[in-house]
Amino acid sequence: MDKSIYVQRLDKIQSEIGRNLLKPNGFKKKGRSFNRETVDHLVQVIAFQIGQSYFGDSNKFSVHIGIRVPESFEKTFGEPKQIKNFYQCYDCNIVTCLNNGTLGYSAYKSCNGVSYNAKMFLLDSDDIQPVADEISQMIEKQVLPYFDDMDTREKVLVNRTKYHAKYKEFELSNTIDLDEAMIYGHAGNIKKATQIIQNRYDFYNNEHHKEYLENLSKELGIALITKHTQ
Repeated sequence: MDKSIYVQRLDKIQSEIGRNLLKPNGFKKKGRSFNRETVDHLVQVIAFQIGQSYFGDSNKFSVHIGIRVPESFEKTFGEPKQIKNFYQCYDCNIVTCLNNGTLGYSAYKSCNGVSYNAKMFLLDSDDIQPVADEISQMIEKQVLPYFDDMDTREKVLVNRTKYHAKYKEFELSNTIDLDEAMIYGHAGNIKKATQIIQNRYDFYNNEHHKEYLENLSKELGIALITKHTQ
């Protein structure tokens, strides 16, 4: 099947950004995604996502940003089991997007009045250069510095929350504390990891979530103080 004109234009945009910016900065490409592994074996992801045709959005695309901390994604203190040659944003525990010149999921209203969580870049013109330039500038000014701030586990622990303070709805995750617990546990600080999970257990009133934390603690080999043990 022949590629649509919109797919062809996105191919050109992605190729130019990859060739001129991402490859020189150490990223490798597969499909619509680019990966870069850090010295601490985290994986940084930039992914281009074309709109769904059944929503009438095949003339638009968005750009999503991810960081994979293996133990945080897999919720384990041990070594990762889901080792792949290449990762997508859905393999990441920290995910955000390009939006209105910033990073985050603040509402973006397109020219037709429809609201999206991520900025939708248009593919309606053969002149792809303005779009490629806009995205390249955003990656240079926003994404690459962000990746530099988050290229080790220590930096993730120190810097992750500052992006929530800087950008509205920077990421949609509500499990930052659990992610941090996995990093501490992976590093051997089981006491700190247990304390974080215990605090979450004490804070949440949702019985289903408490049950999840009880099961998780058993898998991790730690003991929580629960309603069953008190």
